[in-house]
Amino acid sequence: MDLLTSLAQIEDPRVDRNKLHNLPDILMISLCACICGAEDYEDFHLYGKKKIALLSQFLSLPHGIPSSATFRRVFNAMDPGAFSSVLSQWTQAVLSSVNLQGTVVSFDGKTLGGSAGHASQPRALQIVTAWSEAFQLSLGQLAVDQKSNEIKAIPLPLKTLDITGAIVTVDAINTQKDIAQVIRGKQAHYIMAVKHNQGFFAE
Repeated sequence: MDLLTSLAQIEDPRVDRNKLHNLPDILMISLCACICGAEDYEDFHLYGKKKIALLSQFLSLPHGIPSSATFRRVFNAMDPGAFSSVLSQWTQAVLSSVNLQGTVVSFDGKTLGGSAGHASQPRALQIVTAWSEAFQLSLGQLAVDQKSNEIKAIPLPLKTLDITGAIVTVDAINTQKDIAQVIRGKQAHYIMAVKHNQGFFAE
């Protein structure tokens, strides 16, 4: 299934009479813009205006490129979990033909710059990413619950990815027996940094 068809599965949160732009078009423009370095809704709009000739080849765009305000309203109303789930399913479908055996998959936590400073997100967003060095591809991302931590978050994408035969690396903070057991349970291998204050570590 192509990405545009996958995005069409997401429920549109808007009222029908207010729909001038198709939801899959909005989401596809946003994704393409982000890949090209866009950082906010205004960037999404500017990217769309600049690339409208290209985008028109595979998007319907019945009323042209959405405004930055439209991008903002849609993303504020949409279920982020549904968006993430569809992207993850599509990525997994793409990865089904990719053999990760013997390749390195790195799990790492990052702080998303510029993500803090408003009521719904007082603290900077923490993201855990699974990265394939061999294919230069992000295999998945997960936002860390502000009431949780990175250690609790990493096992979740580990359990959903097919990492059979891969070599999984994590940073020192995630050198935990529970994480090692999840990796071995997925028939994968691990390389973990062990600090002196962790004492003896064994899977």
